Amino acid sequence: MKSAVTDSDEDLAVPVRGSICLVSHDPGVQGAERAMLDMAIFLREAGWNVTVLVPFENGGLAELVDLASLTRATIPYYYWIGPGRLKGRIMRTMLNLVTLPKLARFFRSSDFDVVYTHSTAVGVTAIAARLAGCPHVWHMHEFGPYEEGERRVAFDIGEAMSLALMRWTRSTYVAVANVIRETFRPRLGDADIRVVYQPVPFSGDLSEKDSHAVETIRAIRGPKIIYVGAVAETKRQEDAVRALPRILMKYPGARLILGGRVEPVYGDRIRALADELGVAHAVVYLGYLHNAPAVIGLCDISINCRLAEASPRVLVESMMAKTVVLAADAGGNVEILTPETGILFRAMDPDDLADKVNWVLEHPAQAKE
Repeated sequence: MKSAVTDSDEDLAVPVRGSICLVSHDPGVQGAERAMLDMAIFLREAGWNVTVLVPFENGGLAELVDLASLTRATIPYYYWIGPGRLKGRIMRTMLNLVTLPKLARFFRSSDFDVVYTHSTAVGVTAIAARLAGCPHVWHMHEFGPYEEGERRVAFDIGEAMSLALMRWTRSTYVAVANVIRETFRPRLGDADIRVVYQPVPFSGDLSEKDSHAVETIRAIRGPKIIYVGAVAETKRQEDAVRALPRILMKYPGARLILGGRVEPVYGDRIRALADELGVAHAVVYLGYLHNAPAVIGLCDISINCRLAEASPRVLVESMMAKTVVLAADAGGNVEILTPETGILFRAMDPDDLADKVNWVLEHPAQAKE
């Protein structure tokens, strides 16, 4: 087996540690997928032969895997959790049953030392790994069907059967926060669940691909409040928009900057809400950011309103960018954001968010400290 990292001096070559298949639960390029890609690169640099398995070529992740010169495989598979609509649950289950033998053959023929599924939102790859006789690691970076206060999802084949299958896979679990481990531990019996915080690389160099976003931010003369994340229902950008009237009363030049792709239906709701509150002029949309941490560094405050954030990568990126962080006091935010690293506001309370933002803007030295 050849090393993934070589050197002209054989004595300095990184020894091969094994062969691993990292499974992405989604073909997109949001935080979870970026974390998976970072892990793939780190493992390769550590001497592993890394293959990245993606369910589909569209979405952006496959392109990034190829640009990183990682070995990529593409086999269609689907979530095993989702909204409770019966038709969708049946369809996903049937498609996963069809692809299960193909996944098992792929794992067996590739002779992987480890199959690592980067989300409990996907179950078929874990089952296929057990059938293929490959050791399996399951990455827990979300609450899944156990989220509270947000859009609810459920296991397609029911909770009891799904948990039984999870135990049957004999997986080792890597939870990205203690709150995730404590959520699943009573449901998985004596399963091996270990907490390992995700690595978060940082580069303060602005990407040329973000030039329009950078120009837009630099043109803003007032306070810059950025929220990086897909404009989607689970991210609760509505709380930030509802906080704006109270902020604009004190700081008319303030702007709420949304960095991330916009989901059509929820995006329309946010725009309608901003119009209704008379703050549409103060909401700026940047779209997807190629190096979000560097862009965050151009802003005064970074916020996160999500309730079920398990491992809030963007909070860590904001800290690295030396931008003051405000986050809802829920989920993994409470675990990551200590009094020394940021400020928590009452979840789903736009007035408290606005008051915290105003305090930061009124006391910049204390907030930075």
